[in-house]
Amino acid sequence: MRRSFRLYELSLRELVQEKIAKMQAISKRGVRCQKVYANGEVPEEDFCYAIFSFIEGIDGEEVLSHLTADEQYHAGYEAGIDL
Repeated sequence: MRRSFRLYELSLRELVQEKIAKMQAISKRGVRCQKVYANGEVPEEDFCYAIFSFIEGIDGEEVLSHLTADEQYHAGYEAGIDL
């Protein structure tokens, strides 16, 4: 399984913790999203980090502009079901 490692400025740690908590909560509801494997901070280097599962595919922002209006609607509908 592939994983994604992300670094953040330590000043953003509260926002990162909120993001992780939200991801874990929606994952428990069965919504398809990245899973959080680990997170922490390295104060002496002024950063925090998170390790997420890696979701294969192409970024939605790149793909949506190439879809028809009906296809965009369907993609939005499916995302709405997840949310």
